[in-house]
Amino acid sequence: MELMCIPSPSISHLIPMVELAKLLTERDDRLTIKVFIMKQPSDSKVSAFIESHNSSSISNRIQFIDLPSEDEPTTSFDFFSFIESKKPQLKHVLSKLTLVESSSNTSRVAAVVLDMFCTPMIDVANEFGIPTYIYYTSGANFLGLIFHIQALHDEHNQDIVAYKDSDTDLVVPSFVNKVPAKWCSYALVAWEVLKKTKLIKEIAYALEHSGCRFLWSLRKPPPSGGIASPSDYTNLEEILPQGFIERTQGIGKVIGWAPQVAILGHSAIGGFVSHCGWNSMLESLWFGVPIAAWPMYAEQQINAFEMMKELGLAVEVKMDYDNSK
Repeated sequence: MELMCIPSPSISHLIPMVELAKLLTERDDRLTIKVFIMKQPSDSKVSAFIESHNSSSISNRIQFIDLPSEDEPTTSFDFFSFIESKKPQLKHVLSKLTLVESSSNTSRVAAVVLDMFCTPMIDVANEFGIPTYIYYTSGANFLGLIFHIQALHDEHNQDIVAYKDSDTDLVVPSFVNKVPAKWCSYALVAWEVLKKTKLIKEIAYALEHSGCRFLWSLRKPPPSGGIASPSDYTNLEEILPQGFIERTQGIGKVIGWAPQVAILGHSAIGGFVSHCGWNSMLESLWFGVPIAAWPMYAEQQINAFEMMKELGLAVEVKMDYDNSK
């Protein structure tokens, strides 16, 4: 029996999909899983992650298959067009795999498991008569909120966008507390707040004068106008206050992409100032690291609300953002 998993082309979505695959194979030794990889031009971490798993004991049960990449531009990256462009390639790969299976009488593909952002691939699976399942990588509370918003629109003819600047509180079945309605028109807020290097320097000044030891993962936001992964800065001194790295040597360290699980699991970590992505929330809870919530975009504001108001497991840095700038 075989599953085919298609994660979103981002390391933050690939990791939980692979963890799910590992759990499934541990529970049934008849199961094998193929994970299809779509690499974004800006994400250099995916190859290293796959290489580390290919050398592990799970490599005979979980196989990574690259969907061929053409020469894609490194600027003006359109996430959803990228997903659509991979559909013919997935169809070609599935055609070859099903042909081999039919000729060798091997077990057929039982299902395709899709990341929440890869739903266009349902069309391809349908062509082969393969059932599809959606792997939702955000929290159940947020999924309940999405269903509630859809019901307000479809069944009660409410304009959800009108809630953007509203002070109304909504009663949502998946939350104990009322949810501020203006947060429900979250869309996918741009990273403009991170692009204001005034902001970056203010964080640097605060860290330097706090007297606390720190590890700061500082990354370059993707270009506006699309969804893509952030990348690492090539020269941190260009965006940090002059002399900051020298003055904080031995006290703190500024890095790019961070192996978050390894860091949060270290006994030296006393707190986590987090953007409140769902991976980060779960990993912080698992290792018992206190969270200071600073949501930036997407569903992170609702995740912060859940951690702070619903569960009392985080403190607030900033809960509101202005998505008009």
